[in-house]
Amino acid sequence: MRELGLIQAGDGIAEVFADIEALALDCRFRDCSHVAEPGCAVQAAIACGEIDGDRLARWNKLKREDRIATETVAETPGAAQVARKALRVGAGTFSGEEALGAER
Repeated sequence: MRELGLIQAGDGIAEVFADIEALALDCRFRDCSHVAEPGCAVQAAIACGEIDGDRLARWNKLKREDRIATETVAETPGAAQVARKALRVGAGTFSGEEALGAER
């Protein structure tokens, strides 16, 4: 069975989790993981009840999945071309089987 994944979902993640993205800009360290660093604005917001810890976990999960999907596409030979084709399927440029590289 083939797996369907999202490519470059970062913009959508940033839009849905705009509150966390904005808080992350206020962290003391630019590479803050929002786990235990001193001066973490995201952890401070969780501590005061401004945001839910589960929401941060969902944000982290989606960011990680997007990073993995983006790295996978970048590392796979020809994957960028397949990804571009997959995005154009809706425009009727060619069939979905061609975009997925389906072989019969």
